[in-house]
Amino acid sequence: MNTTSTMTRMTPVTGLTARRDALPPQQPAPRRASLLPPCPQGVLVGRCSGWVDLGMQANRFEKGGKAQRRVLITWTLEGQAGERWRVSKEYAWCAGPRSALRKLLEEWRGRPYAADAEAWAVLRDPRKILEQPGLVRVVHRPASEPGKAPWPEVAGVWPLIKGVPAAALKYPPTLYVPGSPDAEVVLRGLPAWVRARCAGMRNDEGGMRNR
Repeated sequence: MNTTSTMTRMTPVTGLTARRDALPPQQPAPRRASLLPPCPQGVLVGRCSGWVDLGMQANRFEKGGKAQRRVLITWTLEGQAGERWRVSKEYAWCAGPRSALRKLLEEWRGRPYAADAEAWAVLRDPRKILEQPGLVRVVHRPASEPGKAPWPEVAGVWPLIKGVPAAALKYPPTLYVPGSPDAEVVLRGLPAWVRARCAGMRNDEGGMRNR
């Protein structure tokens, strides 16, 4: 499917939203309770609004499994009445032919990559997909504890249908890559649970260096 007509010109990525710019250097962004109900299940229009490189993470699904580099991708989705939700999904940082991230990217663009180098180029420069629109399928994962709301999860992303508009993002997309010039500033503006994953990764690396 040709998505050329639906793509918008990307704005410079700052990794910060307007509310983060006013924060003191060491103060994390305040957590805000959502006044909206959880993101509904189904296919919604949205744009990619975040790419967080989590670095090397322990394998949570296989005890003693080899650590792997992970990335968290976020989409901002629209409701019919103007509601907005953010949903994220974590992937292994890999663009090999059989990787889940490669499959996502190819389904999202509507065609396979002609060469492996094209897929790896996106991982090395995520700005290629930030702000890009798509149809995002959301499913509800059962709650881990009784009384908690189901967790919305991304089950697939596809190109926009011709003639279906996608609203622009209200804030610049978030791009976090460890070691980049503004990495520490961007890190402080991430949600607490994402910062914890990144901090855990850095602590593990420090422990390995001290052994």
